[in-house]
Amino acid sequence: LIVYTNTGEFKAERTYQRGKEAATAVLKLDGGVEYTCVAYSVNTANKADLDQVGGSFSTSTLANSTIQVNNDVDLLFFKKNITISGEATDHLGILFEHLFNQITTVVDGTATGYTLDAITANLTTAAGIATLKFSDKTIVRSGAVKNTPLTFSTSGSIATATPIVVNAASGGSLL
Repeated sequence: LIVYTNTGEFKAERTYQRGKEAATAVLKLDGGVEYTCVAYSVNTANKADLDQVGGSFSTSTLANSTIQVNNDVDLLFFKKNITISGEATDHLGILFEHLFNQITTVVDGTATGYTLDAITANLTTAAGIATLKFSDKTIVRSGAVKNTPLTFSTSGSIATATPIVVNAASGGSLL
């Protein structure tokens, strides 16, 4: 969680782990003041995955704060303006939005009558890196093309791949 003042200056930062929120220092802000709160996650219980995203926000403003992630993480984002009451506990009510897509590939050979024993396939994405700008949720895709192998389990005429996360522009094509 990163907190910015109403002028976009950095105010505070906290790292929370689901189920262990009480272990993080209480975040105290000035009452009667509006703040912009930004939260992101890579939807993992492994802290090392989040550390790879990281960033130093204490010298940033909301206008220039970004994070950079690999294209195969489940990037989640939340941003909200809130005026702190100063008299009671304020709750953000964080509800994350998935910024990438998760897909499951299914090959159905039922019409052919064939039994599927093994399938080898890769999904190629046009960019290996995504940079998210906090101020307007813009995602800039860059980096080398990345091939992601699909792992299938088969049952008769149907093969289903393990779901994967794809960093693809909205409305873009995966084919």
